[in-house]
Amino acid sequence: MVTVLIAGMLGFVLSFAALPVFIRQMKALKMGQLIREEGPAAHQHKAGTPTMGGLVFIPAAVIAYLLTLLISSVLYGTSIVPSATALLVLGFTLGMLGVGAADDIMKFRKKGNEGLTEMQKTVGLLAVTLPFAFLAFQFPNAAGVTPASTAISFVRDLPIDLMAFGPVIGTILMIAWLSLISLSGTNAVNFTDGLDGLAGGVTMTIFTGYLGISLWQFVHSCASGAATACYEVRDPGSLVLIAAALVGSLGGFLFWNVSKAQVFMGDSGSLALGGAMVAFAIFTRTELLLLVIALIPVLEVFSVIVQKLVFKQSRKASVARGDEVRHAYRFFRMTPFHHHMEKTGANGRYSIDKRGLAPGSVSSGEVNSVFRLWVINALCVLVAVALFLGNWFSQTSGVIH
Repeated sequence: MVTVLIAGMLGFVLSFAALPVFIRQMKALKMGQLIREEGPAAHQHKAGTPTMGGLVFIPAAVIAYLLTLLISSVLYGTSIVPSATALLVLGFTLGMLGVGAADDIMKFRKKGNEGLTEMQKTVGLLAVTLPFAFLAFQFPNAAGVTPASTAISFVRDLPIDLMAFGPVIGTILMIAWLSLISLSGTNAVNFTDGLDGLAGGVTMTIFTGYLGISLWQFVHSCASGAATACYEVRDPGSLVLIAAALVGSLGGFLFWNVSKAQVFMGDSGSLALGGAMVAFAIFTRTELLLLVIALIPVLEVFSVIVQKLVFKQSRKASVARGDEVRHAYRFFRMTPFHHHMEKTGANGRYSIDKRGLAPGSVSSGEVNSVFRLWVINALCVLVAVALFLGNWFSQTSGVIH
């Protein structure tokens, strides 16, 4: 537990200390966020706020993990070499950081809110995902366990092994399955990043949940000699330290990101966090549990899909009816879902009138939305952890007093 605390504290200190320097440099370079005109009026005052904070807090987490390995080797004589699973998680996260950074930089070059095209971003995400999907099934340990499993998982592997369809079809199915999780997870976190502190706080709760899950798997790993309901997972101890480092670095980031935000994470941060989240789901063998532990990001991307379908179908129906004035309906006032909450005033009195907000002020709808979505996702994390632990206790006939 000492090393877990060290990883978390180092992540916090490095992120917290480096961000003010980064903010000053971004302001000097005049590289601030560009706000889309069709977005909420309350957000227009955020134009010019430094962005790409992911370039700070993600490396802070990586450095914190590596420093923890060094300190652990000095204190306890453990190996200083990162495990295969750790290298895959870090490599995948940094790869997604690169795609997000390219998107952010393209926005500055175009002097607008649109960076990479949807096709370019998808190609970039797949360029990172496909090598990861291949390498995840390499590097077996002494027991023959690879970082990823060929079975679909919920709270542990389910009796659904995709390789049962044969080596060729099975491989295709596994790559398709991991690509689906990757594209969905990264875009979900990307959509969640729209209000001050929202994505940072939500993912902080998610990685706290994965910290607990990984720690439980480490204690009850089959490799450690646990005999009953043990977990056939590779390197759970590495996942514990990386999760702690991410939680700490996100804490340092949130200090500067909550309303009124002094820095945004940008696509570089949101895609990297989505990548890390996906890697944890795969390597802890909790892929389908991701729908519970990350309910708010799932809701955000689902709202966008529903909005597009309703808009297109109602528009098509209007054309088919031959309406003189063609129109379309929207299921939500605005998507992603957090903007719908802002515009409906479902979170208390909506503080924006026709004249807009005073310069530098913050909408009460935004602050309330962020806080309540934090709470909802924290509760979802508790439910996910309860499902995970419930499975173990059901197999051991244990009773929680």
